[in-house]
Amino acid sequence: MSLETPTPGEPSLSEALPPPRAARRCWRHQDFLKLWSAQTISRFGDEITQLALPLVAILTLPVLFAPVRSLQSIPDAEAA
Repeated sequence: MSLETPTPGEPSLSEALPPPRAARRCWRHQDFLKLWSAQTISRFGDEITQLALPLVAILTLPVLFAPVRSLQSIPDAEAA
């Protein structure tokens, strides 16, 4: 069996090697499943935050500074 593309009728490497016993046993433990799913959800949240937070800042900062810019354009009463 080679590591290259298997020929027809020859099993692929993933089919030829079964997963280790420890890996198969982990999926049966409820605590492991809770940990794995919580970590997965947390990772998705981190990725979404990394994308969304800068995007929200870019879209909202001009709106927040608009009133400040409009106040700067008003001439001072003392300067006149």
